Amino acid sequence: MPLPSPISKTNCDASTDDPKLALLVDLAAAIDTINALIASVQPLDDELTTLSGISPTQAADLAALSAFMGTVLNDASAAVALSTLGAPLNAVAAKSAAYTVVAADRGKLIDYTSGSYTLGIGAAATLGAGFVFAYRNSGSGTITIDPNGSEQIDGATTLSVGPGESGFAVCTGTAWRTVGRTVALPAATASIDGYMTSTYAAKLDGIAAGATVGISKDVGVGGIGMMAMMRCLGNTVASGATTPGGNLNYYAVSGSYGSPPGTWRNITGITIAAGDTSTFQRIA
Repeated sequence: MPLPSPISKTNCDASTDDPKLALLVDLAAAIDTINALIASVQPLDDELTTLSGISPTQAADLAALSAFMGTVLNDASAAVALSTLGAPLNAVAAKSAAYTVVAADRGKLIDYTSGSYTLGIGAAATLGAGFVFAYRNSGSGTITIDPNGSEQIDGATTLSVGPGESGFAVCTGTAWRTVGRTVALPAATASIDGYMTSTYAAKLDGIAAGATVGISKDVGVGGIGMMAMMRCLGNTVASGATTPGGNLNYYAVSGSYGSPPGTWRNITGITIAAGDTSTFQRIA
């Protein structure tokens, strides 16, 4: 078979006039060049230390970033990735004994399921500003959050967490602040039955634990709290003022009338003069 017609040497290897053979020779040379480049590439953390214009500190930071991103990207699940990142509420750590929060607890919910214990916290300077963890008392005891040494939480040396209470604790770098804190309401300390007198109505917030206080919708015939339309007799009664029942008269359909017992208050917004009829309420 005759050789192909000669072509320009710019497209051929110098040792042959065959274009196809020249192309193969050039391709082989290119592959050798690529392989040499691959062999010269070093791992990122080694290469960064030799790059021109990069300080050792910058190289170390970039290497750490590369390692961190490699860890995150290699995490097997979203839950593991969230834990690596320290995202809030990334995991629940159930506790039933004294414990101290450490760096690995960033973002976790420390959930006490029983008992009364102390939840310590590592040094604020070690955990760093912005470090956050959640806490909850799911038991029936009392959990005492006690920061490191003389460090404070919400301006106090300790924080008491009662049953059902929860929140977030955030580090400022030197102290701790709670966010979204919930506080359980205390149980009722007084029973409600019978009826309420005007004296208790004025002092309801001061009732002692165990005291019996009554409220009744039915005040009975002429009982305290009753309201009635009555005629004022001899004395004028200003708005809000009181008057004895003897100064008032009530009328029955039969035409009979009489004065009620007790003390009554003018609950209208006007003064009731002698002979006028208005609404009064018995207060005593």
